[in-house]
Amino acid sequence: MTSDPRFVSSERGFDSGAVSRSSPTSRTEKPPLRVYSPGKIVNPVFEELLRRGLVRRRTGPGKYEVACPWCTGNEGELDPGAVYREPDEEHPAGSFRCLRGRCAGKGIDNLLGFLSLTREDASLKPRICTIPGRVNQVVEAAEQELARTGRYFRRSGEVVSVSRRGAGNRLTLTPATQPSLMIELTRLADWCHYDGRRRKTVPCDPPLRYLAAILDNQDSSRLPELSGVSRQPVLRPDGSVRTTPGFDPENGLYGDFDPKEFAIPENPGKSDAEAACRELEAVLGEFPFEAPCDRSAAVSAMLCAAVRPRLPTAPMYHAKAHLPGSGKSYLASVIAAFGSPDAVPVVPFPKDEEECRKLLLSIFLEAPPVVVFDNLTEDIRAFKSLCIALTEPAMGGRLLGTNRSVDVSTKTLLLSTGNNVGPVADMTRRVVPICLAPKDEIPANHVFRRPGLLSDVRRERGRLVSSALTVVSAWLRAGSPRSPSLPSVNSFQEWSSLCREPLLWLGREDPAQRMFESMREDPERLFDNRMLTALRETFQNGPFTVKMIADRFAGSFDSGLRDALEDEFCSRGELNRRRMGWWLKSKVGTRVDGRKLVKSAPWQKQLAYRIELAGEERKSPSFCGSR
Repeated sequence: MTSDPRFVSSERGFDSGAVSRSSPTSRTEKPPLRVYSPGKIVNPVFEELLRRGLVRRRTGPGKYEVACPWCTGNEGELDPGAVYREPDEEHPAGSFRCLRGRCAGKGIDNLLGFLSLTREDASLKPRICTIPGRVNQVVEAAEQELARTGRYFRRSGEVVSVSRRGAGNRLTLTPATQPSLMIELTRLADWCHYDGRRRKTVPCDPPLRYLAAILDNQDSSRLPELSGVSRQPVLRPDGSVRTTPGFDPENGLYGDFDPKEFAIPENPGKSDAEAACRELEAVLGEFPFEAPCDRSAAVSAMLCAAVRPRLPTAPMYHAKAHLPGSGKSYLASVIAAFGSPDAVPVVPFPKDEEECRKLLLSIFLEAPPVVVFDNLTEDIRAFKSLCIALTEPAMGGRLLGTNRSVDVSTKTLLLSTGNNVGPVADMTRRVVPICLAPKDEIPANHVFRRPGLLSDVRRERGRLVSSALTVVSAWLRAGSPRSPSLPSVNSFQEWSSLCREPLLWLGREDPAQRMFESMREDPERLFDNRMLTALRETFQNGPFTVKMIADRFAGSFDSGLRDALEDEFCSRGELNRRRMGWWLKSKVGTRVDGRKLVKSAPWQKQLAYRIELAGEERKSPSFCGSR
């Protein structure tokens, strides 16, 4: 801070660039020409005291014993000294107190007057002048000071601050408001404007119009873009691990963790990965998995929780069982501990698309590492917002109570639990089931040998997460070996690489096995197969219309077609033609077990369809023209 090597001033954390010492300001000023003046790298008051030989010694951080400026030493007058403190939050211009009796009541303003300096000269803060016509420069300067704190970012079009709240000192993302920005910017910088009547620059508060511009400045903002928060080291594409906390501009993640808790081998091999995988499996030792693939899926969920900030998308994991008390929620909590050391949000599953959209948008705005939908009582339906949240890196929506639309990152691991429920329709390819099958008649009465498992996992989280990262890192270091003839999960290719392939490389079962079973056994798919089979048997390769199906239903003895229609399209013994027509229209192109519903040439000016078998040429018979 000072040029004299005998004195070392306290650090201020300002990166102000080249700034010369301010000269005394005249009483009549010209309008300011500069919007932004960076914070000073030297303290003009201390430099002037030092130049005049008044500094005696440093007594603490930013605190000095100085000689009394007004003590002349005449007539044997003793100088007991004075105390000067550099500027801080409570004293923007610094503070001064003289121990000489005649100087009682003299403070920092008296000292500045003696040194021919002003409070503006004494302040170490940057200065922002609100000059008309330079809104862009004012906003740019304010954003630069906010970014310098390392706590303000732009996320999903909003300005957010990283702060800690609650008894657990939990890190949260808080959207900035005009009042909060006013308080923060007043603390960070001295604001002023030119008063034409007084013909001088005077202090002011940050005007609201500039604060509103900062909140809306999405295109040219100087604030870094924040994609999410990671509670553990982040895996790099080459297999190395970034163990430095704080903001990482490379991936836009804010690392909130203690690097001392984690120990990942610098260049792990397959033996390291095998030992780490066995350690993860030991955590799951008492859970009653139905098959080895379910245990593998649970380990995959641990890997996914540990590397989720690295993945653009990831499927939802669903723990299911036949009876209550089987350990589904407990398993979800153990998996969630690999994503966050804190208790994660547990929310009920939404009932409709509108509720789902609002819920997910509010969740993703806060960027929790993991969210659990606990105790589902219905199947996991394919809400549009949920499908987007799982297969897209971001989703858009309108903020509640505003007309603003935002895009939020979906880098949150979604977990769910339920008895005898699971994914249906389009959710079957987005959910990895984990099946539990306890042998006890009443699973809730089972006595666990390790009742404090969750507490142990949270206490040893650093070591266990390090094991999960070791498994993935070793696979990457080995050249990312792929398993031959592995069924592809098209929507989650990177997840398959990092959370599925390493386990197959170590000889474990495919964690996505239940996902493919769900797709094959989906009730909607089974019904489609039943309908296509009945229609093919009834109409062979010929065309059919809704009217033809209704006629066959009214007089047909074909139990296969009649039974299929009665289950879905009949009401009071009559076929619902409108519903039947919509079903045919929505299923065009659907292929199940080699049968495909295709459009045919119109039949008597009506939409016509036919069932095409695999290998058949797609051409309409000659009798399909209009009559």
